[in-house]
Amino acid sequence: MNLDFRDSKFDVILAAGPNLPLWPARGAHTLSRMLTKYGLKVGWIGGDDLRAIGMVPQASGGCVVLAEDSQKRVHRIEARSLVRFSRPAEISNPFSGSTSSRVILGSKWADLG
Repeated sequence: MNLDFRDSKFDVILAAGPNLPLWPARGAHTLSRMLTKYGLKVGWIGGDDLRAIGMVPQASGGCVVLAEDSQKRVHRIEARSLVRFSRPAEISNPFSGSTSSRVILGSKWADLG
C-alpha cells in the first residue's frame, strides 16, 4: 500500500465534527475572519471535499490532523490549535459548569460577531 501524503501547516484548524448539517458553519466564517485579521493562518476541514479521519496531539502543543480528500488522498495537516465544530447534543461535558450560560459555544459565537 502506497500512501501519498500532502503536508500543510496552519496556526488554527477549523474542523467539522460528524453529522454537522451545514459546513462551513456561520460561526466558522466569523471565527476565521477574526483570526486572519490578526495574521493567523487558518485552515478548514470538513464537507465533501476534505474530511478529518483522525487527530494526534503533539507533545510540544498543537496537533496533527489526518484528512482525506474526495480522491482518497491522505493529507497530514499540522496546527498549533484545533477548533472542532459539533452539534450541541454531541458535545461531551468536559468539566463541571461547562453548560453554564457564561461558556461560549460555537453556536453562540456568531451572535457576538
